[in-house]
Amino acid sequence: MVIDKALAMKVWEAVYGDKEAAVDCFGAHMVKSAYSDKPVLMVSPTDGKTYDYSWTLDRIRPASSFDDPKEADNLNNLEPMMRLSAYEKDRTGYPEFTVRGAKYKVVETYGYDGYGILDEWNRRIDWKGVQKRMFVD
Repeated sequence: MVIDKALAMKVWEAVYGDKEAAVDCFGAHMVKSAYSDKPVLMVSPTDGKTYDYSWTLDRIRPASSFDDPKEADNLNNLEPMMRLSAYEKDRTGYPEFTVRGAKYKVVETYGYDGYGILDEWNRRIDWKGVQKRMFVD
């Protein structure tokens, strides 16, 4: 499966509904219209400063870690993330990784085909764990 803007918007709407702005699982701010693999700078309505609000749809468990990389394309393995959060997650390792100095790990979830993210206190932070729901085929 190719992760493109149409799929990203489908997942955003499933996770965040009609919200135009949201916070990713690591606490970074994102704006729905800022889906991009490049910085999307916008002025914050809170403090008037300019920030990057770009986001992407990231695979929680990377495709390279599967025997069959197509298994990574399950919707329950996808997480909307601020672009820089996803970049840092993907470059610091699997199954354990670091984002902005905090440690996390990828875990298999039970009851459906997918993966989640635990913080250093073993709390689920991915949207499925927080919202207690998932995609159902």
